Amino acid sequence: VFAVREVLPYDEKVLRAWVRDRGVGTLEIKKRGIDVDPAQLRRRLKPRGSAQATLVLTPTASGAVAVVCGRVD
Repeated sequence: VFAVREVLPYDEKVLRAWVRDRGVGTLEIKKRGIDVDPAQLRRRLKPRGSAQATLVLTPTASGAVAVVCGRVD
């Protein structure tokens, strides 16, 4: 189960800045209906730091978004 924390546009510059600004080092990427290789995207986003995050990439009527989630225990 995931809790939605933020919704960001699916734009690599925006996502890279978000990862950097929050010190995300462990990044889990899930995708639904978008043609992207999560491992390659993770490398391009350059996660460094001690924080953890999960991004769910999904299409919407207004364009693709990256949903920032956290696992719920």
